[in-house]
Amino acid sequence: MAGELRIDGRPELTRPVLIAAFRGWNDGAQAASLAAGYLAKTWQAQRFAHVDPEEFFDFQATRPHVSLEAGMTRRIDWPETAFYHARPDGLDRDVVLLLGIEPNLRWRTFTDLLVGLVRELGVEMMITNPDALLKPGMYARVELLIDRHPGAILVPSEAVTNEGDVPVVFVVDPSGVVGRRTIATGAVEGTLVEVTKGLQGSEAVIVDGKELVREGQKVRAEVKK
Repeated sequence: MAGELRIDGRPELTRPVLIAAFRGWNDGAQAASLAAGYLAKTWQAQRFAHVDPEEFFDFQATRPHVSLEAGMTRRIDWPETAFYHARPDGLDRDVVLLLGIEPNLRWRTFTDLLVGLVRELGVEMMITNPDALLKPGMYARVELLIDRHPGAILVPSEAVTNEGDVPVVFVVDPSGVVGRRTIATGAVEGTLVEVTKGLQGSEAVIVDGKELVREGQKVRAEVKK
């Protein structure tokens, strides 16, 4: 069994979350597999393990694809189930992506291989469906809590402006004078942005009209409700 799971290297992961998608009967319109593939590309995920397809696929039912490279060299792409890892911007934890194809054979062994590695990686969350309450074709709107930032400083996203690659906000001091603050941002929650550096949390931040002010200018500010 160990030889069926090929591990190229074990990445150092911090509190990883698993996202899995499988092409097959329940991948309606390839919604799951295309979405997971998009995340892997966007996050520049790196592959670190894969399952040898030889013992799990009937290649007459799930055929490998043959393509030409540069119009000359033939390349065979076998059915692949692979693990990738990434650290998305704004998160202080890693994401493991499992992209694959439903096997034709030995489902129990196939599942044991995947779940075994997931446990070894220290993935913190697993969603099971023992009572078959989740059925193919069902849709849901889900909010998933993946981290907590107690005491985080949050500002409306429209208060943040970018000067080149540098995020900036404008604040008003108690005497009504405008100040400019270079900040560092963290997580995004809806229309709010976490500020990890540059603000103390007690400042009055300009939301509307920030493009009309300059540092040192005297203004009359109104609290936005």
